[in-house]
Amino acid sequence: MHTPFKQGLANPDSARDFFGASYGQEVFVEKLPESLMIALTQFKTRGYQVTENRRAILERALWQYAENGKYSNDLVEHLLASPHAGLVLKYSEKFSEKIAEKVIRSGGWDITEILEFLLKNNIPPPDEFDRYADCFVRNNYVHGITSGNGKYTPHDLKTSVKLPYQSVIKERKIIDITPDGVQRDAQIESIIQRGYVSFLLNENVFSVPLTEYVSRHYESFHQMITVNNQEHLVLSSLRDPDKHAYIHKLIERGEEYKVVRILNLLPEDFTLGKEIFDSLKKKNFALNLGERLECFRGLDDSDALTYIENNQIQLFLDQFASFSLTEEFLQRTDIHDLCLEEFNSMILSRSTHGLNKAKKLVEDIPIPQEKIDAILMKVIRSCLGEKPQWHSPHELVEIFPHLRSFLGTEEFQSLAKTEIMNAEHLFDFCKVLETIPLPDTVLKGRDILERVMNALRKSILKVNEKDSFDILYRICDEIVRIARFVPLPLDPQRIRAAIEVIEKLPQSIMIRQEYSRRICVSEDPENALKKMLDLQVEFENNKSIASNEKFLLLYVSQFFSGGTQEEKEAFAGRIMKDISLLSKNQPISSENKEYYEGLLKEVYPQRNYNTYEYLDQYEDRSQDLAAYKFEKNGYDFHLSGVLGYRIKADTIPDAVLIKEFSDRIASIKSIATEESLSMYLSDEVPDSQAKTLEGKILDYFKAKGYTVDTMNVLLAYQLLGSYDSFVASSIDRVNLEENEVSKNYILLDELVNQYGDNMKETIKAIQERVAQSEDRALFSETFQEKYEKKYADALLTITKDLAKIPRDKLTTPLIQKKIAKTLTNVFQGLPEIQKSAGDFALLFSVNDFDTFEDVWQKHIDQFFTVDAGGRIDTVKVEKLQSSVYIRLQNEIGKYEEIKEVDTARNQEKLSKDRLIKGYFSKNRENAHARMVADICLAADPNMLKNNKYFEFVLFDEERERCVGTTMLLEMNEPEEGKKYLLYCPNPSVGLVSEVSAKRFYQMLTKQAVQFANENGFDALLVDKRHGHSTNRAGLFQQSLEQSCLKDPAGKERSISLKNSHTLSGGYTYQKNLQLVWER
Repeated sequence: MHTPFKQGLANPDSARDFFGASYGQEVFVEKLPESLMIALTQFKTRGYQVTENRRAILERALWQYAENGKYSNDLVEHLLASPHAGLVLKYSEKFSEKIAEKVIRSGGWDITEILEFLLKNNIPPPDEFDRYADCFVRNNYVHGITSGNGKYTPHDLKTSVKLPYQSVIKERKIIDITPDGVQRDAQIESIIQRGYVSFLLNENVFSVPLTEYVSRHYESFHQMITVNNQEHLVLSSLRDPDKHAYIHKLIERGEEYKVVRILNLLPEDFTLGKEIFDSLKKKNFALNLGERLECFRGLDDSDALTYIENNQIQLFLDQFASFSLTEEFLQRTDIHDLCLEEFNSMILSRSTHGLNKAKKLVEDIPIPQEKIDAILMKVIRSCLGEKPQWHSPHELVEIFPHLRSFLGTEEFQSLAKTEIMNAEHLFDFCKVLETIPLPDTVLKGRDILERVMNALRKSILKVNEKDSFDILYRICDEIVRIARFVPLPLDPQRIRAAIEVIEKLPQSIMIRQEYSRRICVSEDPENALKKMLDLQVEFENNKSIASNEKFLLLYVSQFFSGGTQEEKEAFAGRIMKDISLLSKNQPISSENKEYYEGLLKEVYPQRNYNTYEYLDQYEDRSQDLAAYKFEKNGYDFHLSGVLGYRIKADTIPDAVLIKEFSDRIASIKSIATEESLSMYLSDEVPDSQAKTLEGKILDYFKAKGYTVDTMNVLLAYQLLGSYDSFVASSIDRVNLEENEVSKNYILLDELVNQYGDNMKETIKAIQERVAQSEDRALFSETFQEKYEKKYADALLTITKDLAKIPRDKLTTPLIQKKIAKTLTNVFQGLPEIQKSAGDFALLFSVNDFDTFEDVWQKHIDQFFTVDAGGRIDTVKVEKLQSSVYIRLQNEIGKYEEIKEVDTARNQEKLSKDRLIKGYFSKNRENAHARMVADICLAADPNMLKNNKYFEFVLFDEERERCVGTTMLLEMNEPEEGKKYLLYCPNPSVGLVSEVSAKRFYQMLTKQAVQFANENGFDALLVDKRHGHSTNRAGLFQQSLEQSCLKDPAGKERSISLKNSHTLSGGYTYQKNLQLVWER
């Protein structure tokens, strides 16, 4: 059954590898017989990868090897009945007959494909062109024509093609506005009779008028459609007997390939008998059916062999219900052997779906039990080995419960002990303990207890403000499961009861979750809760400490294990002193990590791009600035807030836009907490199986698509946790303004910064959290089954290759090139992955080398672990963002600051004086300034390792807060003897809208120019595109654009460098940079 050539056809490698194989060279390339080309249209049971490989092979064969006129109508029909139908149009000259009309009549084509085909084949004479165009509209959906009023421009043609259907389009538009009744029915009937029913369809969906017409006049409608041979256009609306009649009609006309094409239009529960299948089989179309084999019933032994002998056994097994097989056939040893191969593949697929398929296989095919068990036991041994590769034994036993009888042996107990000692997560313990019986000497040992408690601590540390209390309750449930076997020093029921009390407390979710974390590891949860609540009362009664939730957590952390009254009274002074030091860019030290992080969060407030996840990785890198000259005590910026804003002369504000986005920001606020967003998503996607908030978001976009309204969910997600007051404070700032125009400006400024922010990082964070959560199996079945091992192989190849290169020779471009090349090679025949290889490679830099495997896994989880069908489409989101951003930015351009004149000094004066301090710096604490500035690169701790990178960090010392930063990068061009300074100013969103954005930009730029001049730089450069030098929008972005130097003719000057310089990942700077200052 399995010749090398058939195996090659069944599961081909890439086109390049296929033609390089011996069977490809000897049999295929030299002769290209039509029978083998047809075979390539048929074998398609191994999924997307193989289908795409097969298409590539067919295309290369037609393009590179086949002679013109070589192939007959038979291959045309088989291509039309396959996923590769487009090749018929693309290589029409390879066929012996004129195929244009046959292809067009087959249906299912896009207007672009047909027009390009006709023009390519020189069919422009009006009479012939119009005949083919009419053939198209009578047999295909015509959305592209109706939306263009009869004009259509294919994407790669410069001129529009005018099609003669303006009158029909006009009739359709009249129907849409004509009331339901006799007159409208007559208009509809006229169009159908003339053969233009496609103009009454919205793509393949009935318009409302047509639906109402058919409900009243089905018989006459069906008669007209049948006379015009247009049943395929309205197949879903035909009654079942009429569907059957149409299929028999196609068989009688010898158009079996059309039957295959229309099967996807039939409802899932529609069935066809063996006589139709026999007709398709006789014409060699049975192997083109793919998953639509499910339509058929009553197929026999010989039909099953048709699939099995042609390497489509997986399809046979998937559609087993279509067959009525004899006992003799089911007992055949050769059938059992082939099915066992499939069974083994299903078991090793690493997915629950694969295990369920394996279970169904052994239920359908009576394979001897000992053969099944031999495979299962081998897999269990691998599960419990030193390097588990597949499922946990728990999953196997759940699917195949009879395995329990094998697992009490000494061999499996030994393997289970090893698995337990390697377990890192609570659910790992649950699965082993609930599967394999272990002796008390193991279960009551100190080692297992310590490992369980460590896993518990890890689990609760991962809980953050974006998680619901359901996560904590699930942890409790896992403790309950483990406690059935291991004597824990905890009472999970008491812990759960204490958490239920905490959940109802009035404090924020941040406070409640911190209390819950302590409860989860407490042997006396009630006493622990009482102690925390007592400390909370103490704190609230201590008038020397500002009432602040973050300070409360610091207080509880510091004194949970005890402390004297004197220490508690001194605590307030210590907090104030340390915060003051941090706000003056001075380091602090503390052995209490929670205290240190809490103070940092007071000065560097946590934002969406959370840098605190990498707190342990940061270090003082002040030495990177040792060669520069600058004032160590910082630079003062005396700023003043604006009096207000007014509309520029000769401009009119857009009241509709203001109303639309006022309502929008209020609706975002309403779901900008974890609880409210979770509740909203549950209402919007009630069928979601996801357990995490992020999983529900993925299901939401899959169900609802991409609109400005659905983007509200992403914006709300950005505002969760400690960032959840952002929208509220925005509205508060608006309300502080005294006039309506100023209120509108503040609203627009907040919005343009939100919609101008980079959503990529938010989407990556959502997908990463799903990949690392219990929703992983739900969203990454294909990844785990097909791609995970390939990515692991790619990582191994890359790390081995990079290890061979001397460290001083490693560069960012070299690493990126190696990653892109390796992924392209590993994923041959998977163009969607190969296409993204370059973009994926850009995420890496030479600074990632020391933690390469961790960074690799992080990016894999962000981009690929979630299957393609479940990912959020970043391109669509960015397109929406861009459209909104442009609207808002254009509207902001209508406003200007209100200033008053200081007559004593003859200067313009603004209100609300502010003192901002700036420091050229790179100490450990500065690592969080990028987060305060809402820079997406903040999530990359490795960019700080670049000794050419440093910052100009901004502080409001009165408010004791960091208020943003300016990213700076020394870019050396040794070939030209030049040294440039990349300038990326990013003060915080709030600061920019509270002061004169234009004046502040000018002051920051003046200081950067002074630094560049004093330190021997040849020019100060920016990339003026929004999001490349600054994420700030509105007047700040406009000021940056206006600061770019121009030549005497008024043309903006730009410069391209010989070398590429990287800030982080894909943010590289080389081409088309603008000059702000030049020596």
